Amino acid sequence: MKDTIRMIHRRGFRITLSVQPFIETESENFPHTVKENMLITERGSDKRIPALTRYKSLLSAGMFDVTSNKTVHWLQSKLRQLVAEYNIDSFFLDLGTAYDMPRYHAFKRNLSNPDEFKTQFVDHLIRSVNISGLSGAIYRPPAPVFVSLPVLPSTWESLQLIIPTALTYGIIGYPFLLPGPVGGDYSLESTDPSKEAWLPDKELYIRWLQLSTFLPVIRYSHLPSEYTTDKMVLDLARNLTRLRENTINELLLKYKKEALLTGAPLIRPLWMLDPSDSNCYTVSNEFLIGEELLVAPILNPGTFERELYLPAGFWRDGIDGSKKRGPITLPHYRVQLHEIAYFRKIPENAAGVKRVNPTP
Repeated sequence: MKDTIRMIHRRGFRITLSVQPFIETESENFPHTVKENMLITERGSDKRIPALTRYKSLLSAGMFDVTSNKTVHWLQSKLRQLVAEYNIDSFFLDLGTAYDMPRYHAFKRNLSNPDEFKTQFVDHLIRSVNISGLSGAIYRPPAPVFVSLPVLPSTWESLQLIIPTALTYGIIGYPFLLPGPVGGDYSLESTDPSKEAWLPDKELYIRWLQLSTFLPVIRYSHLPSEYTTDKMVLDLARNLTRLRENTINELLLKYKKEALLTGAPLIRPLWMLDPSDSNCYTVSNEFLIGEELLVAPILNPGTFERELYLPAGFWRDGIDGSKKRGPITLPHYRVQLHEIAYFRKIPENAAGVKRVNPTP
């Protein structure tokens, strides 16, 4: 294990471990947590007996009582030990929800809201180890901790939800977003016996990857190289990686600093650029990185053109390099499968900019 982690670190990667507030009854530490009364109990029952629940792959689990100082100190000690022994860089807190708690639960100290356990869990652990992300939160965590977007199945409807969800999270105070994996968190079952039947649909995967390239984090549960029957997917992924390295990362880092200072979102709706433009309030399938880059992905199957709106200003087309002047609607903007529409805002004194007359 240690050799593997050292190899990963040598290649420039960081190690993040997922931590849950649940402990499986088969865990070697479970008897100790029961003996020391570290787990939540069932309301009205013997306080020496923990209440049990299920969570994801855990068919029988107890839940740590984060209102107990003894529990908090034990958890902090265990995580610090992991950091020291294995050189772990950070932890991701997979918190679950109040629905995942034992039904008739009882904490040592009452919580005003059952979901308050998330805040308690985060606040206690962030004091002793580095926390990089959360599966959810009811209050904004200390920046720059990332908050996950909701779990989504591998469908086109899910892809269409990403932009409005990310925009909503951003404007209510969560600027650091952790989208789900490219292609969705899970695929629907398929009766196709071919080797790649369990992978997300190729076209859906490509459009999802294009969108994810412009978001703060790209996550994979299926790598582009797994589409072995079509080299295009891997070639496209390489091109998008170069685009991210050469253009997008610079902007994300720039607006990260602003987010740390003011809480302004990294991923923004168009109306934040021009609040006086009523058209910007109706666009839900485009977004901005800060004030400089507009992204308009394809979100429907078998689609190779879309309508898009450019707010006031001068814009350089990321596909063909042409310059356009807004505000303007482009009703039939062509986008091939290997392309994604994006526009970089350029100074008003840029030469050669003319208003485009869109085809009616």
